[in-house]
Amino acid sequence: STGEEAYSVGILILEFFDIHPSRSQQRVQIFATDLDETAIEFARHGLYPKRIEDELSPQRLARFFTERNKSFVVRKELRDLIVFAKHNLIKDAPFTRLDLLCCRNVLIYFSVVLQKKILPVFHYALANKGLMFLGPAETTGIFNDSFNILVQKWKIFEKRNAMGALPKMIDFPFNIATQQIKILKQPTITQNTLPMANTFEKILIKNYTPSSLLVNEKGDILYINGYMNPYLQINSGEAIMNVSKMVREELRYPVSNAIHQAYIDKKSTDFVEVKLVDQNITRAVEFKVDFVDHGQLQNLLIVVFKDNGTIRKPKKKQGEGEIIDQSSAKEVEKELEFTKRQLNSTIEQMETSLEELKSTNEELQSTNEELQSTNEEALTTKEEMQSLNEELMTINLQYRNKTEELTRLN
Repeated sequence: STGEEAYSVGILILEFFDIHPSRSQQRVQIFATDLDETAIEFARHGLYPKRIEDELSPQRLARFFTERNKSFVVRKELRDLIVFAKHNLIKDAPFTRLDLLCCRNVLIYFSVVLQKKILPVFHYALANKGLMFLGPAETTGIFNDSFNILVQKWKIFEKRNAMGALPKMIDFPFNIATQQIKILKQPTITQNTLPMANTFEKILIKNYTPSSLLVNEKGDILYINGYMNPYLQINSGEAIMNVSKMVREELRYPVSNAIHQAYIDKKSTDFVEVKLVDQNITRAVEFKVDFVDHGQLQNLLIVVFKDNGTIRKPKKKQGEGEIIDQSSAKEVEKELEFTKRQLNSTIEQMETSLEELKSTNEELQSTNEELQSTNEEALTTKEEMQSLNEELMTINLQYRNKTEELTRLN
């Protein structure tokens, strides 16, 4: 349910290609499905605890996994073979033209009625001579004449073209699996009903709290507190309340990266000595991003700005050249360190976006396969209806001929 079976099949296929390089040009696609979205997400990441060392040989660990932070991550070669998607065996349209269908230890949890409904769908989903791999306590039941038993011990069956006892699939699943879209709810801030406490809080917020923003993980501004003119600016064009669109140019990348880093790490992130230049005056600004993990503002972030005043260039005096050079070198080191942190954060954002795109692509591939299956079944039904219509027309013609013959005899 969390990807182990799918990755095991992928490992066996890649090992087969290692032994038979001439077959490695064949395209292989594994569809791994489950009803549990949490299990699907876990499998997509392909990150497993260190204890899998007890279950896999050192050769397979080195070949198919990369060790990372006391865990093992599936290598790209193996990961690219598999598409993970949410799928309901009973309701959703099946994948078609499958060479191998693994459904081990699932049917035992279904009633006899459901088994009678699902096995015809499995027969339909398999390609000619396709294999079906069931669990040790599972059988094909009344559909024995629709499958050949290849290995009784391991419950491996082969599809027979003859339908045998398989009924017409009147209950063919036409539903297409959909993915839930998580919508971020904006928090509602309740006001204190006590007049004196309310007034006291307003005075504190207005006069003593720093300039700050309440944002979500995308940088959308939900609340503004304090004097923000030194940090935010409104540009011409469409009004977008997003911190990356409104913040000053010098702060754009640092603030965006800090929000992303704080949201990923679920903790505070500090940035110091960011320089803002305005009319030849350079000001030193520092800011902090706090992740909120409780209450109505859970999973939101607070960006707090602090103005440290203007930066004045010291006048060079005789004998102080070396000291000023050291100070400049330290400042350059600070800027380099800041740039390095900013670059690392940008790389992490790109990797996160890439993983999201991969996940979306897998869901689209799964949906496309289900649509193809539904379309094929609809075409088959259409052909059967046309055939039935032709038979009815033939019978009708025979009845007319009989009627005419009886009329002549009378």
